[in-house]
Amino acid sequence: MTTAFDPKTAPPSVFPAHDGGGYELQMGRWSRRLAPLLIEFGGIADGDRVLDVGCGTGSLSFALPEAANVASVTGIDQAEVYLEYARTRSADPRFTFRYGDARSLPFADGSFDCAFSMLVLHFIPDAQRAVAEMRRVVRPGGRVTAAVWDIFGGLPVFRLLWDTAAVLDPSAERPRALFDPLSAPGEMSAMWHQVGLTEVEQTSLTGSRARRGSPPPETEWGLSGCAEPAKRSRSSAGVGHSTSRRSSASK
Repeated sequence: MTTAFDPKTAPPSVFPAHDGGGYELQMGRWSRRLAPLLIEFGGIADGDRVLDVGCGTGSLSFALPEAANVASVTGIDQAEVYLEYARTRSADPRFTFRYGDARSLPFADGSFDCAFSMLVLHFIPDAQRAVAEMRRVVRPGGRVTAAVWDIFGGLPVFRLLWDTAAVLDPSAERPRALFDPLSAPGEMSAMWHQVGLTEVEQTSLTGSRARRGSPPPETEWGLSGCAEPAKRSRSSAGVGHSTSRRSSASK
């Protein structure tokens, strides 16, 4: 397990957040397509209390009630500009958006039925601490689901660039391994086991399965995920995003 977390000495998130509206224009269209896939992969039920870790502008949060009649959705993020934007998008009292650090979640043990994290964990220093926190705040038998970019298999431009460089210059092999954390095959599922989640399942999802229209072929993306039951977590690595899904763990 991880060592004690001290928010005063912990490094900050490395993601640059400046404008909620700008981020929505850049990433919102892709996040809205990914959200239903991730929710389907992790699974939610009527009455669930759901935590969205690294909620950003709320693409995943607002997709949750479309999948089930959830009791509440709590989004946490370290970017106040994203939280402010998310709060303007709905007056539904089930939504709450608050500042928080994924590595030190401000909630009691077992506060939620499931937790999601979409395209966030690879930006968090000590992602294992964040996953352990998700496990802690989800009740036994609940679900933990996450997704990260699939740098290795899902972004052809990166793969082609480094494959070509490796042929031209053998020394380029080293930079190929310096991608974002949790993007290597099996890396997420291994972390899920390390924090005590069980029954981990891994799979791949592609943009062609999106319910609200798919990206054009030249920009098709994918996910792979893993899931486990008594607390669930998913991890993926696919054609463009990587997903981590449910896993369970007893206390």
